[in-house]
Amino acid sequence: MPEGFEPYKASAYSTHIGPAFVRKEADGASLVQPTLARMCNSGGALHGGYMMSFADTAITRAAAMTSDLAPTTVSFAAEFLSAGDISAPLVTRVEVPKQGKSIAFLRGLLEQNGRSLLSYSATVMLRPRR
Repeated sequence: MPEGFEPYKASAYSTHIGPAFVRKEADGASLVQPTLARMCNSGGALHGGYMMSFADTAITRAAAMTSDLAPTTVSFAAEFLSAGDISAPLVTRVEVPKQGKSIAFLRGLLEQNGRSLLSYSATVMLRPRR
């Protein structure tokens, strides 16, 4: 486990992808996920759908940690910047630049060994937890 991080207890879907670790930040959250061969496409690079799933997991976790409400992603946009591999964990830092009572706007960057792989942004709906 990375220093300063704690295990992230995720949804069944996110748990299926693999273990993740989270750290609360002043304006969002940071997450780390070890990479595994099953996360790769047939060319040996990290699958783009996997990277977007991890980014969405990070978005909803950051929104939950900063609002103490239950977030639901309503809009997600991503730009692939570089290919990743299984040589090192993925690290992402999510910022929440604007948050209201029922909606929040977030952005983040997914990196591996300091190399940017995916830039993303999202809008989430915030609702009370059940």
